[in-house]
Amino acid sequence: MKTEGETTFRAFDGEEVRTFYHWWVPTLDDRPDYARSQLLLVDLSDIKRAEDALATERERLSVTLRAMTEGVITVDMEGTVQFINEAAEKLTGWSAGRRWAGGSRRFARSATRRPGPWSPCPPPPNWPPRAERICRRRAS
Repeated sequence: MKTEGETTFRAFDGEEVRTFYHWWVPTLDDRPDYARSQLLLVDLSDIKRAEDALATERERLSVTLRAMTEGVITVDMEGTVQFINEAAEKLTGWSAGRRWAGGSRRFARSATRRPGPWSPCPPPPNWPPRAERICRRRAS
């Protein structure tokens, strides 16, 4: 008989301890032999606290990005839009999940084809030599 899962205990000092458990009870003559059972407990408290803190921070960041009036778009290396806030959706007409066949470099070229005069800018001195930046010139 095997049982496993997660549970929470309260330690003697009152602190909650979140654990993963795996309990194995061998059988002898088709009956459980509890004298030879094994119990494994793994303390997950630090991991769970870190996951909770990360989820809180992620939510805070999401709220901030969605509230911005500037367009914010996040694209992965394959060219799939992972995040786009409302302002960017209004500016571009795009939505999350849109994918460019050429990956993120093709996305950068597509994004610069929007109305308005665009031109490449020289990268700052501390950027890698192949780094490219696109900036928008003010309409004269």
